[in-house]
Parts: sequence; structure tokens; C-alpha cells
Amino acid sequence: MPEHAALDEIVIARAVAAAVRAVPGVAEASPGRLTTATYGPGQVVRGVGVARAGGLLDIDIHLIAIYG
Repeated sequence: MPEHAALDEIVIARAVAAAVRAVPGVAEASPGRLTTATYGPGQVVRGVGVARAGGLLDIDIHLIAIYG
């Protein structure tokens, strides 16, 4: 995989994580039981998995909701 592709994925993951945290009722992104995360050069975004498949972007988001 080219280095720029990994960078693009980590940038997307950081943006998604920030957007998720801004939603009322969301406490935080969470890696969950299977450790969903995106890895980039010297960085990890836990709770957001970004992958490319067949020219499409696949994004998995795991979060902790505030209840009550």
C-alpha cells in the first residue's frame, strides 16, 4: 500500500472520530471488543476503522453512548 493511502485513511479516521464526539449523547469513540482502530504513521485512532475495498471506503464506528 502506498504511504499516502495510509495517511489519507488516518486523516479520515481523525475527522470521523471528531464528528462522532460532537454528536449529543455520544461520550467517546471506543475500540470495542475487537479493537476497531485505524493505524497510521505514529498514530492510532481507536473506535474508527477505515479501509479501502474495491475503490470504496469502508468505515466502522464503535462508540460509547450516554444513557439517561
